[in-house]
Amino acid sequence: MTLATIEVRALANDARRRLEKLTLTEPAIQLCTDALARMEQILSRPPRVAIMGEVNSGKTSVADLLFGSGVLPASVVTNTHVPILLANSDSFSVVAISQMGRHPLTDDTFDRLPSGLQLQRVEISMPSERLAKFEILDTPGNYVPGDGMPDAQIFVWCTVATRAWTESERAYWSSLPRRFRHNALLVATHKDALATPSDVAKIERRLRTAAAGMFRDTVLVTAAGAARSGVSDPGEPLADESAQALLERVSTWAAEISARRARKAKRIIQILARLTFHRLLPGPLLPDAAAILDAW
Repeated sequence: MTLATIEVRALANDARRRLEKLTLTEPAIQLCTDALARMEQILSRPPRVAIMGEVNSGKTSVADLLFGSGVLPASVVTNTHVPILLANSDSFSVVAISQMGRHPLTDDTFDRLPSGLQLQRVEISMPSERLAKFEILDTPGNYVPGDGMPDAQIFVWCTVATRAWTESERAYWSSLPRRFRHNALLVATHKDALATPSDVAKIERRLRTAAAGMFRDTVLVTAAGAARSGVSDPGEPLADESAQALLERVSTWAAEISARRARKAKRIIQILARLTFHRLLPGPLLPDAAAILDAW
């Protein structure tokens, strides 16, 4: 979470508490407090990175590279076929989300979930400075953004370098909303399978040409697991240059999104404060103010 986000979240909290202390029965007050509470919730959650791609395209390895260590065994994704969300929290926990609610998982309960559950996702929470900047959503091959999950703000499409950007990949990505392309990164995995540096450069040129306009940037990585990058602590720099480039792109975009959120939230809070303290308290709520508050 950026400093600007923390400051604006505190501003929203202060504004909400001031409104809650008012003794007015005006319904617009409740609308304002609800809006501010929602804003606090949004600001408390970092941008989410959805890692997408076809089966066996290196998605889990890319998730591990972004996080900094191997916490996502490929067998988990293979066995569940559901999105797995990595998020920051004060303590470690694993929770399965189904149509029947939340199911905390432990060593004793992991293999004994109730029968008939339709798992929507698995959430793994843990203390992490990196996850405080951006959440990581690792997805199965049939994942549809927004299908049972809140939308992500950054999208990473994984493709294998030796057969990068196939027609099926192009067709699927082209079918998604164009807004996904604003902060989309094309990542070609298994760069180490290419024979020479010239082959790497050739593949990168081809990808940038073939996928022009569909992604904000392109990166080739050696995504064979975080252990290969030489990282043992998520807070340490990545040893592999390609992994470092991947992390830098995602971190920069996440910071941009957080900054935009903070600026937008601050403007809304300022407008809410003016309407509330300068127009509500002196007398009846004016119709134009009521319309604005109702829309919010």
